[in-house]
Amino acid sequence: MMSVLYWPKRIKAAGELRTQFHHVIDVAPTILEAAGIPEPTTVNGVT
Repeated sequence: MMSVLYWPKRIKAAGELRTQFHHVIDVAPTILEAAGIPEPTTVNGVT
């Protein structure tokens, strides 16, 4: 699996191929942080 991520203010490396494993659960917190949105404390009524 290959990921493409561009975040110049936080990721200084450019054009590198990385082979470490990652998981989908890592995506949402990263997107929320990049957008400046806090993580929800409740989702569909579940805390």
